[in-house]
Amino acid sequence: MRSPGNLTIGLQNMCQEMSHRNVLIEIGSHLGESARIFSEYFKTIVCVDPWPDEAVFDLFMSRKPKNVVALRTTSIVAAGLVQGADVVYIDGEHSYENVKQDILLWRDKCTTLCGHDYNLTGWPGVVQAVNEHYATKKTYRDTSWRGGIRCGA
Repeated sequence: MRSPGNLTIGLQNMCQEMSHRNVLIEIGSHLGESARIFSEYFKTIVCVDPWPDEAVFDLFMSRKPKNVVALRTTSIVAAGLVQGADVVYIDGEHSYENVKQDILLWRDKCTTLCGHDYNLTGWPGVVQAVNEHYATKKTYRDTSWRGGIRCGA
């Protein structure tokens, strides 16, 4: 969960740096804190999350801005439905296997691939998966990351 101040500034800085701002797909939206920030910078935000808890989904829907669309499914299913986007932001399951899978599913469907929780202490699986796929990356104060040059590219 994001809180005001430092934990939102990094995400705002990342959004300001992006030149393509039409469609952003967020993998893992939970209550929609990031989606509300994205809605200030992008024309359309597609939030992909299975939302197994109905109360959490209802709260998300009641607070979402008008330019946010909920796609209540998994990342795997959504990747088969969506043609592409300017930006994909990965913040779903944080295990190494799941982050790696999301990177592989989405990296060819967007101009910019990025995500949250690039933090070795809290989420070593995120760090490992991102490092395996990106030789360069930029990180932000809120632990967001933006992929640069791909490994082996």
